[in-house]
Amino acid sequence: PETITGRDDSTIRNIVNSKLAEMFGVDSASQLANHVMHCMPPGTSGDWVGYAYVNSWVSVFNNEWCTYSSIQMHEIGHNLNLAHSGTQLSNGGTNQYDDQSGLMGFSYSQSDTRMCFNNAKNFQLGWFNDAVATVTQNNIVSVSLKGQVYYQPGVSNQDPVIIRIDVADSTENYYVGFNHQSSYNLDTNEYANKVTIQRYQGTGYALSFVEASLGSGQSWNNGESGEDRIEVKVTS
Repeated sequence: PETITGRDDSTIRNIVNSKLAEMFGVDSASQLANHVMHCMPPGTSGDWVGYAYVNSWVSVFNNEWCTYSSIQMHEIGHNLNLAHSGTQLSNGGTNQYDDQSGLMGFSYSQSDTRMCFNNAKNFQLGWFNDAVATVTQNNIVSVSLKGQVYYQPGVSNQDPVIIRIDVADSTENYYVGFNHQSSYNLDTNEYANKVTIQRYQGTGYALSFVEASLGSGQSWNNGESGEDRIEVKVTS
């Protein structure tokens, strides 16, 4: 048996991956499944919680953190090429975990957190492509939004789950959705039952930033004027 205490988790991970490949007669443990989760017993060196490789197949969790569903989904999110969900600070810095409306923000020490990814991440994943409305600048539109828990797979002409605001001459767009606190999103930790606006470059591994959360009668704008101005208003 291998000794765990004081050893680096990556050493143990590599030993386990080699043993898995040997047991199942494959060249690499990556051939066994789309995603492999390692639950490390207590005693490995360092003070760590969990991690995963981006756009890859392996995630690793320290001791009891392997039993907490939000970090499981957070790290699998990295496997799926998702970066963190955060906020932009007034000094130009970032708090890359601070959007707690979805799973790519902070994780929680609870075994059954019911939470989803945010609008920007859902767009990146392509999970609601038949319920995305794209709006270009300098157009006035009125759209009825619904939370993703009411998405109907394969149904055409349904109300959008995501509104994508396509910003001209920019790599970053805005993603608007309703963070419905219900069903498998019952434990969303921030902006519950609000219209949320996230900013994201629109493709690949990159942070998303929450810009606003709006209730009935509230509005947000991007601080620009003229043709560059973007405004969102919640009417009901």
